Amino acid sequence: MNPLLRSVFWGAVKIPAMRKLLSVSAMKINDAMQALSDQEITAIYERYKEFTRIPAQGYAINLSVLGNIPVVNGCVVECGTWRGGMSAGMADLLGAERTYYLFDSFEGLPDAKGIDGESAISWQSDNNVDNCRTEEQYAHDVMELSSAVRVHIMKGWFNSTLSGFEPDAPIAVLRLDADWYSSTAECLNYLYPFVPKGGLILIDDYFAWDGCSRAVHDYLSANSLADRIRTVGSSLAYIVKSDMRAVQSISTEKELVS
Repeated sequence: MNPLLRSVFWGAVKIPAMRKLLSVSAMKINDAMQALSDQEITAIYERYKEFTRIPAQGYAINLSVLGNIPVVNGCVVECGTWRGGMSAGMADLLGAERTYYLFDSFEGLPDAKGIDGESAISWQSDNNVDNCRTEEQYAHDVMELSSAVRVHIMKGWFNSTLSGFEPDAPIAVLRLDADWYSSTAECLNYLYPFVPKGGLILIDDYFAWDGCSRAVHDYLSANSLADRIRTVGSSLAYIVKSDMRAVQSISTEKELVS
């Protein structure tokens, strides 16, 4: 197993029964890693680690999924890109022939709400990373370092920048790092219809924040979609779109019912 991933499973696990359970996930990750060598993954992460807030293990898992699943033709869209380090890594892996769209406010996150969970509200009030605020120029700089040739940096809140957006090709990879319910719902409402059958949706915050997982579940349920939520350990959730059908938007302002 890639050393960047090993600590996800074994670093803090002391209970034998739990180690046995996690060994199954470790085997699955070993299978997913076969398409990329340790050296390739490590080199990409080291190149862009100053431009991402994704931990080394999570970064490696994102690349391993992209390296193991056949990626259909089309563009790559990331919603919630921070300084662009993950998009740059995806570009190095997926090639210069694709167009890359990076969406971010570059002003930090909107306010978490009740539906996002108490831990999200607490984190936002106490966090020491300036609420994920950064300068847009970082994203331009890192994408210039990458293999990407056609890059669009889309600055603004999702409800503004996604409205009326049409990619230049079907969205082969849609990476959601939108954190909260409203933001994740907006991304799915606007962008899911552009993902073709076989397209890949990576969901960064599925295990981190209640609002993200609720939005994903609500969207799939509202549209009676049979798309499976696949996981790599408890580090990354992803969907391989199973079919093309008409879909409807969900409300981005849902309240948590106790």
